[in-house]
Amino acid sequence: MNKEIVKLIEQRLEKGKREYADELDPEDGRDWIKESIEEMLDSCVYLAAELLRIHNITKKPHSKERKKFQEKYIDMIIETTPILQIIDEYKIWCRQSLYKQTDEEFVKFLESKKTLNGIDCIEQWDDFIEFKKHIAQVEQSN
Repeated sequence: MNKEIVKLIEQRLEKGKREYADELDPEDGRDWIKESIEEMLDSCVYLAAELLRIHNITKKPHSKERKKFQEKYIDMIIETTPILQIIDEYKIWCRQSLYKQTDEEFVKFLESKKTLNGIDCIEQWDDFIEFKKHIAQVEQSN
C-alpha cells in the first residue's frame, strides 16, 4: 500500500514537471500555504461531488425487470440456499458493518448488547472497560 502511495506522488510530480517544463522550485516566490488551502478547497468540492454521485446511484429505483425477477425468484433463492450459507453471509455483512463504525458507534453498539449467547454481560469484560476508557480519553483530548 505504501509503495502505491509513493508511486501516486511520484506520478503527480512527473505530471507537474511535464506541464510546467521544470521541477518544483520551493523558492519561486509563490505563497505555498495559500496554494495548499486552495487545493484543499478544490479537493473538498471534488469529494462532495463524488458523494453526491454515489448518493444519486443509491437513490435510483430498481428497474422493472429486476423487480419482476425478484418477485418471481427471490423466495426460491432464499429457500433453496442452505441456512448455514445464509448465516455465514450475514456474519460477513455484520463484520463489515461493525468495522465501518467509529469507535463511539462501536461502543454504543456493544453497550446495547446485554448478553452475548445469553451468558456474559459485555460491560463486565475487562478489555471492553479498557477500550471505553481509551475512547473517553481520546474524546477529552479532542
